[in-house]
Amino acid sequence: MTPTPSQDEPLLDAAALAELRDMLGDALAEIAGDFLLGLQAEVDRIVAAQQSAPELRRAAHSLKGSAGNMGARALAALAADVEACAARDDVAAAQLVLPALLATAQTTRTALQQHLGLA
Repeated sequence: MTPTPSQDEPLLDAAALAELRDMLGDALAEIAGDFLLGLQAEVDRIVAAQQSAPELRRAAHSLKGSAGNMGARALAALAADVEACAARDDVAAAQLVLPALLATAQTTRTALQQHLGLA
């Protein structure tokens, strides 16, 4: 079964980011900065794990959670797609999602920096 990347999700959930800003105030910039600093490492873990379904599942699950917490809905959805493929032990299907995940990670980085004034 070939996955269909979750393309219906918005890149960023503006309402979730506004709620985070209300809850965290100035700390949001620091938390978002930490997310952005770790984003490439999380993506690199997924790429490195693409031959091992259990490792791929763990790496994708981690990215899904951190992206979801930052309101990066499209990235979280793609990570969930990779995680689901890995859970079915379908590494080949997960690999089909990786190009979209990699591109969305970069787009998300730029959009989040701009949205939060971190650029």
